[in-house]
Amino acid sequence: MSKVLVVADIKQGDLKSSTSELLSKAKAIGAESAVVAIGSNIVSLSSDLANAGSDTQYIADDTGLELFSAGPYASCVVDAAKQFDADMIWFGFSESGKAVAPRVAAQLDIACTTEITDVMLEGDHIEVVRPAITNKVIQRVKINTDKLVAVVRAGAFEAVEGITGTENVIKLSPQESDLKAEIKELVSD
Repeated sequence: MSKVLVVADIKQGDLKSSTSELLSKAKAIGAESAVVAIGSNIVSLSSDLANAGSDTQYIADDTGLELFSAGPYASCVVDAAKQFDADMIWFGFSESGKAVAPRVAAQLDIACTTEITDVMLEGDHIEVVRPAITNKVIQRVKINTDKLVAVVRAGAFEAVEGITGTENVIKLSPQESDLKAEIKELVSD
């Protein structure tokens, strides 16, 4: 059975619908699913994450993660992926997802693809569908590795009502070396 780790999309303390969409697709392809949530004051979202369909919730809740920074976020995702032994790591289509996904793939030395609109498990390999040439061509791509980091286009998958998981929280701690940057002023959000 494949294992899919979904990176939760959290904005201002609220779980975005893309998380449920990705978890629903993981269940639809028969994969074991887990979610990693990263931020500050988010531990209360664990039941929402389970209700969205995850069977394991990796939570990195630290004041140093209140504002997005690709390095610390990538370290937390890599830690969760290693603990879960994930075959696929899925990010929603957001600026943070597009910034962190390649870093995670590089740290884990696995393939990375963006803007996917579908994913299939065909035997022992992964296939993805993605648009190309300004959406004039739709590619079906066979991934030549057994592991994949993917950024999924917004709305590509539908959240299925009634899918739930089990609450199994595993706390993650960001590495101290990743939290050394200090933000002096936030110019815009």
